[in-house]
Amino acid sequence: MNGGIHDAVNLAERLTQVWHGEVGEEELDRYERQRRGITIEYMQTQTIQNKQDLEARDPVEHAAFKARVREIAGDAQRSREYLLGLSMIASLRRAAELG
Repeated sequence: MNGGIHDAVNLAERLTQVWHGEVGEEELDRYERQRRGITIEYMQTQTIQNKQDLEARDPVEHAAFKARVREIAGDAQRSREYLLGLSMIASLRRAAELG
């Protein structure tokens, strides 16, 4: 859901700029390049990891997941980075880097 919201906001801003003649239609190609890369780099990776963590049936794997979450929760910097990733705010920053 976060990804869809980020996509909608990103695309709406670009469409508005194109509509008003502030930028050329090539701006839409830039959107495509950024969002496709982000989808592969962030969303797919995060979705696969979340699915594996939540479906872990092996007690050792499940315990490892819980330990990893506890470690993250116990470190303010790691917690912040983790939440920036989950909220996909980090992906917005990465998209900006892609130009």
